[in-house]
Amino acid sequence: MKIEFRSGLYNTLCIALGYAVGAQLGFLLAPLAHWSVTLLWPPSGVALAAVLLAGRSTLPGIFLGAFVTNLSQLPFPITPLILCIGLAISAASTLSALAAGAMLKRIAPRAPRALSGAELLKGYIATGLACTIAASGGIGSLYLSGLVPAEEVGVTWGLWWLGDYCGMLIFG
Repeated sequence: MKIEFRSGLYNTLCIALGYAVGAQLGFLLAPLAHWSVTLLWPPSGVALAAVLLAGRSTLPGIFLGAFVTNLSQLPFPITPLILCIGLAISAASTLSALAAGAMLKRIAPRAPRALSGAELLKGYIATGLACTIAASGGIGSLYLSGLVPAEEVGVTWGLWWLGDYCGMLIFG
């Protein structure tokens, strides 16, 4: 099922708002004091649902919502480096939703009707693979900029991946 939107701007703003509201819910579950890496990241599910329902036209809204959310969490003042980090994390989050949506549409074109066990298992695996994009892009950009120390990369990456994965499974 594909949803028709009357206005590209309306579509973009609604998806960005949904992403930002989901982010505020996710921040409530952050176990680490910094970077707001959470065990459940609802915006990843919002982004996946948008891609599944309306396709690629939703990507600007996902990117905008992720960018605003990321800038709100990065240290101030906003410098060119901080802007680049926000752009990198937003691009990785957007690409992750696009990849998950594309793989799920290919694996289970009849969804949500009559999915087989094999289609469900493939969908879970594909979603997990797509979540590596956002986690790797996010933590990679934070590490390369010096904002996440080397000793915290593994745990932070794992929490980022888990939060995105749970968000896609529950909210997507």
